Amino acid sequence: AVVADYSPNRPDYDSTEHWIAELDGTPIGWICCWPVVDELEETEIWFPLGVNETAAGIDYLLGRPLDGPTNRGRGIGSSMLRAFTSDIVFGRHADWTQAAAGPYTANVPSWRALEKAGFTNVGSVRGPCTVMVINRPDSTH
Repeated sequence: AVVADYSPNRPDYDSTEHWIAELDGTPIGWICCWPVVDELEETEIWFPLGVNETAAGIDYLLGRPLDGPTNRGRGIGSSMLRAFTSDIVFGRHADWTQAAAGPYTANVPSWRALEKAGFTNVGSVRGPCTVMVINRPDSTH
C-alpha cells in the first residue's frame, strides 16, 4: 500500500521527500526537500537572488520534547541541516547543485542555524523571508 500510495507514477505525485530527524533514536524534527522547479509559486522569486533551477528547496522543523531539555540553542538544528544537505540533498541527488531555504526573516534562530550549517544569506523576498543557499561542495555554481 505504501508503494501504491506514494508512487512517482501517480498523476498527483508530489516530489517532496519527507524525513524524520532522530537524535539517539528519539524523533527531534522533520525535514523535507524538493526540486525548486516543482514549487515555482514559492521558489521562482528566489532565482534572481542566485538560486539555480537545479537547486533543492528544503523546509524543516526542530521539535520540542515533552520532557527533558529543549533542543533549541544546542547546535542540534544546524547539525540536522548539515547532515541532511550532505547525506540526503547532495548525497542522493547528483543533479541538485544547491540547497535553498526561505525562513521568515523574523525567525532569527532558524536562519542562524542555516548559517552555522554552511548556508549563505543571498537576500530577502516577500513574506518577508530570508533566502539562504548552500552550494554542492563539488559544484562550480
